[in-house]
Amino acid sequence: MLQPQPQPSVPTPDQYENPFVWPIYNLLCNQSEGWKIHTLAAELSARKLLTRLDNDDYQHLFKTNFLIMNALYQLQNLLLPAQWLQVDAMNIRLQSAQEIGQANATLPYASDSLRDYYLDWQHYTLDSEEIQHLLTDFWTRYAAYQGLATASATSLEDDLQAFGLSNNASAHDVRKRWRQLALKWHPDRPNGNAEQFRSLYVVWQRLRVSTPA
Repeated sequence: MLQPQPQPSVPTPDQYENPFVWPIYNLLCNQSEGWKIHTLAAELSARKLLTRLDNDDYQHLFKTNFLIMNALYQLQNLLLPAQWLQVDAMNIRLQSAQEIGQANATLPYASDSLRDYYLDWQHYTLDSEEIQHLLTDFWTRYAAYQGLATASATSLEDDLQAFGLSNNASAHDVRKRWRQLALKWHPDRPNGNAEQFRSLYVVWQRLRVSTPA
């Protein structure tokens, strides 16, 4: 009798924190307009944050495009309502809400099917384990590029406390809190603090792999 084969785990839209979010934010803060997908990819490659993703040229191009677009839409969500990130493959620009009008900066993408597509990790075609391995590799390169300390041993309770979370916090809670803290303390933000960002990043690296889904 044939036994059912185990199915690969399917990623959910909000399952992963894209490590390209913060280096892209840094690029946009230093140059708020004039970016395209391929110029962002070239800059990430120059910083050794983006490497070859597939032996097939078309698959490499697709995966690069997906990861960058996913990061842009994640960042777009994070920056509202203070800033508006225009996500267009050939015209990516960062604006203040005042520049385009507060009314238009709240939810201008309510019916954006392209945004929904790129925020859904199922469209990346890999299963959860492969995506997790890929993003872990990206986070490691990001830490090396930033000169961030490697994660040292500490208790889960201490790390959750550093994030202001309870001991029963889920992986979703941790991701949400990391985004809030990273946005607050990122050196390119008003009143940001590089040391605080680095310290929280190290905590995030531990929590990222130790909290239950």
